[in-house]
Amino acid sequence: MSSSQIALLGAIAGFTIYLGLPIGRLRRPTPRLKAGLNATAIGILIFLVWDVLSHAWEPVDGALGGHHWGSVAANGLVLVLGLTVGLARPRPLRRVDRTPPQGRRARRIGRTRRRLGRRARAHLPQPGR
Repeated sequence: MSSSQIALLGAIAGFTIYLGLPIGRLRRPTPRLKAGLNATAIGILIFLVWDVLSHAWEPVDGALGGHHWGSVAANGLVLVLGLTVGLARPRPLRRVDRTPPQGRRARRIGRTRRRLGRRARAHLPQPGR
């Protein structure tokens, strides 16, 4: 792909974002508009996933066709590890997604955290002793 084609695709992508800005400012978009935009976005994402996975599979497929079993194992392992790491959900996001506890549960969690903190500090070396 030439540099001019890449620049053209980037311009198209930027222009679509520019067109979507007023839609994001709508106060009450109709359900039909929301459904259409969601369907379009989902279709684009499915296409992108398919395109990326097909290109990621090419080295493994080429090695399988040439009966290069070491290359098949290495490229297959890289593909599986890359998908696993890419699809894994990072742990800090789990804390952001949950609503904070309220009432008695929040107080109980706070007491437990303070108690654990005191225990941890008791086992740490104290400066000057």
